[in-house]
Amino acid sequence: MCQSKDDVLLWLKQFHEASASLNAEYFIKKFFDDDAILQFANNSIIKGHENLIKNFQKQFDLLDMMHHEIGHFDILPDRIYQYAKI
Repeated sequence: MCQSKDDVLLWLKQFHEASASLNAEYFIKKFFDDDAILQFANNSIIKGHENLIKNFQKQFDLLDMMHHEIGHFDILPDRIYQYAKI
């Protein structure tokens, strides 16, 4: 990974802006590989674009808007951890 904090911050902002669009297809296709596997919170594992889009769109449809405020983040060799208020 070895990216600068500025690069990671830019990526995180773009990631959150895409999710804030509340358009699951746009968000998923822009930031997730076709064969992505995601487990969010204590929910079941979700595999692949189609299932990710369905899952996120159900959640997005409940919202009028969404905004993320990044508090801080840590860059590890194989992942990024972040604290954000939604």
